[in-house]
Amino acid sequence: GLVLVTIPLLANSVANALVALWTQRVSNAAQAWVGQVPGARVTGVTVESRTAVISIICPGEPPSVSELMKALDGQVPDGVQIMVDTSVGTQIDAGVVGGPPRTSG
Repeated sequence: GLVLVTIPLLANSVANALVALWTQRVSNAAQAWVGQVPGARVTGVTVESRTAVISIICPGEPPSVSELMKALDGQVPDGVQIMVDTSVGTQIDAGVVGGPPRTSG
């Protein structure tokens, strides 16, 4: 019985550790990305399933999301969807890590 309980707990712990690592990597890349704009900052990062949502405050237009996506390549698994929520209520679909680059942004 103990082995049957331990295996799911171990798998859950590993998954939680990976989500925490990816959240930190997304946060670091996002902070460097918005740091190009004076007064801009990251207010939060959440990773759920295969989607990372970056919340930012940015006076004016944020930098090109293609720069953010380049910074995330190799930092999180391919296939993770990146969304950026701005302080003005706009949500930007930045793309999928490891996927084809966006034609705009």
